[in-house]
Order: sequence, then C-alpha cells, then structure tokens
Amino acid sequence: MSEIKIPLIIIGLGITFIGSWLMIAPRKSKIGIFLGPMIFFRFFGILLILFGIFAFVVGIGLRKIGPIPIIVR
Repeated sequence: MSEIKIPLIIIGLGITFIGSWLMIAPRKSKIGIFLGPMIFFRFFGILLILFGIFAFVVGIGLRKIGPIPIIVR
C-alpha cells in the first residue's frame, strides 16, 4: 500500500456526491425541465460517480480495483 492522499479522497467523495445529486435533481426540481433530457443527467451522474470512486480509491492508496485489476500508478 502506498501513502494516503487526503485531497484525492476529498475530491473523490465530492465528485461522487455531485454525481448522485445529478441522478435525482431533475425529478425533484422544476428547473430540471429546462436543463435537458433525463437520460443525460443519468449518464453524466453515473460517469461522475465512477470517476469519484476511482479518485477515492487512488487517494486511499489501493493498487487494484475490483476482481479485474485496474493498475493505477
């Protein structure tokens, strides 16, 4: 295990939170009608959640993610 990088952990959690908020925001607000189709928000939210999890995993110092090793340097 390598060193823990606190800024990457915080950024990863923040990006994951924003991605999960985008998944529910258009349904909960009237402004969501003007922001674009719902499928765009779902796709962009899932993408942000994945990038946030990746940044978090790199921040805590793991070398492999999941059963298929994704090597990060």
